[in-house]
Amino acid sequence: MSKLNQTIKHEKWFATCVYRSLNKNRFACPNCGSSESTVIDSKFSVTNLRDCHNCALQFRTPTDPPEESKEYYQQQYSLGFTTELPSPEVLNFLMKSKFENHEKSYSYITDLLKIFYPQGGNIFDFGCSWGYGSWQIREAGFSVLSYEISQPRALYAKQKLGVEIIDLLNPPTDLDVFFSNHVIEHVPSPSETIALARKVLKPDGLFIAITPNGSEAFKNIDFSAWHMLWAQDHPNLLNETFYQKEFKDNPYIISSSPKDSEGFFHWDNAKTQQTVLSLDTSSELIVVARPNVLVS
Repeated sequence: MSKLNQTIKHEKWFATCVYRSLNKNRFACPNCGSSESTVIDSKFSVTNLRDCHNCALQFRTPTDPPEESKEYYQQQYSLGFTTELPSPEVLNFLMKSKFENHEKSYSYITDLLKIFYPQGGNIFDFGCSWGYGSWQIREAGFSVLSYEISQPRALYAKQKLGVEIIDLLNPPTDLDVFFSNHVIEHVPSPSETIALARKVLKPDGLFIAITPNGSEAFKNIDFSAWHMLWAQDHPNLLNETFYQKEFKDNPYIISSSPKDSEGFFHWDNAKTQQTVLSLDTSSELIVVARPNVLVS
């Protein structure tokens, strides 16, 4: 995006925030509806990051009306290679190289999945963009079903990479893993997404989500980086407290290092533990949970 376009985007966003600030409904938690929250960060004088007293979601205000949020991600959301559809030449090169040494390489993600399912399994890739991650997970030996809110990107994934795209009106069932990579910080209600995961997973299936690291530990060690993790495109900032409340009755492991194979391996063998590892090692936060299993 050019500097001029970025300036125009920021000016439109500022005007939108000023207008939405007149509506008190735009200050309620989009996840649980609570009106009780505390401001923990601010930007541009009209936007705040709030911590919900009820569900512990860190959310940006003023919030977006759900229908406008859907339209934004359908038509306007742009984030470089994540959303831009590559040319046939670029795609051919990436597929031949299997994304090796590329910014969108999923090697650490497929290594993580193989800790839990070394022989492969059924994966639901929620928010697959144009299919680069789904394709790599499939190439690693997994069966993959995918969902993407953007119709152009979903169509590209289906036609160019052979990704099997599903409609959420008819979600799959009995899956091993519900997986999302930098997705649920965008949805209005992360709890609704987790509820969907509970429906589509097997009784012992895994919920795995990677998001920007909204933890207090990361904030304390690198406030500037933490401060950049929420804005117009990232209306939510997930931390361990939110996940601990969401999975209070379920086994989970939360970490800021998806590459901590030993920690995830030991957690998987223990089956019912609730574990929090180091939260300040990177700008990413990962949670792995068994949302349909109760802690004994």
